[in-house]
Amino acid sequence: PAAAGNDGAEAYAAHPSPWVITVGASTSAQQVGAVVALDGPRLEGAMAATAPVGPAPLVLGTDAVAVGADRSDARVCAPGSLDASAVDRAIVVCERGAVARVEKSRTVRLADGAGMVLVNTAPGSTDADLHAVPTVHLSAADGRALTAWARDRSRPLVRLVAIGEERTPARVARFSSGGDPTWPVLKPDLVAPGTSVLAATTGGWAVVSGTSAATAHVSGVAVLLLARPGSTPDRVRSALLTSTMPVGGPPGLRAGTGQARVSRIPPMAYLVDPRHFRGWLTGHRSDLNLAQVLLSTGRLVARRTITNTGRRPLWLTTHLTGFDSAVRVSPSAGLVRPGRSLTFRISLPTAPRTTDAGTVAWHSAAGDESRLAVVITR
Repeated sequence: PAAAGNDGAEAYAAHPSPWVITVGASTSAQQVGAVVALDGPRLEGAMAATAPVGPAPLVLGTDAVAVGADRSDARVCAPGSLDASAVDRAIVVCERGAVARVEKSRTVRLADGAGMVLVNTAPGSTDADLHAVPTVHLSAADGRALTAWARDRSRPLVRLVAIGEERTPARVARFSSGGDPTWPVLKPDLVAPGTSVLAATTGGWAVVSGTSAATAHVSGVAVLLLARPGSTPDRVRSALLTSTMPVGGPPGLRAGTGQARVSRIPPMAYLVDPRHFRGWLTGHRSDLNLAQVLLSTGRLVARRTITNTGRRPLWLTTHLTGFDSAVRVSPSAGLVRPGRSLTFRISLPTAPRTTDAGTVAWHSAAGDESRLAVVITR
């Protein structure tokens, strides 16, 4: 697996080769806390710490400039920029930018501050980092509201409290790069949790975000599956892509086949002969038997072959979900004996008018399912 990249809509997904599993990022569960102002607003944001802080004075970084430091440095709580006499046992408001987020809280701790409120100054993520002092990370709008409230009072007091883990339906992360609609294969192949991920680093632990973190997740799942008796790389690849679940946000070219969730290798797979990859590499770009399909004007038909990799016959039937277009699958059912395959045709009767996406799912009588993602572009 390889990372799709963190350029969002600014660049297409990296690693577009069909033999690479390209991984995008989805949102993860977030640790949530709140800034509770006495006689003021209650504002929620990201917070890793669990111990409450305060009530304590709220100090703006711009009002606690150390001797010899610049006001612009104190605004972002750059190292050495805060006056310890003003920050002592206070909760400090630091703006995002210029220096690393965790460096800001270290600056607050070294100035004897009790906590920090990190505020965005533009649209962006809020992250539950492992800070040197308890910290709540607020959005730009909430940061402006807190700052306005604080400036309107002579001695503002606030508390920082932990709320717990906020679980919301997974969505494609805003920074995750999408695929090129003119490319012959669908990229990214799938997405995995890639925001606020607790990760081991050379210096200890950190909370990280990005498609690289998502790729590590998929790589770990792949290794676990490969360790099982009888598994092979092509079966594991097929299992990863056909066992995903739908994810919110832009379909297809951002989410690939969906969110990784595989826990076992199903008894049916889309297998690719390595010789076909070699042919693709040398310019013979035939329709590879990948566990995904990208249809577009000028290419309204695709063929795929699903193989019974189990030990018993499978009666397979197909179910189409999510399409607005008149997608057809032929044949739509069949008996597949162990080691045998079923080749089917996915087609559109007319050129697409809009981008569309859906799933061709094969079900066995025993309850097995294999989901084939289909994306249609103009």
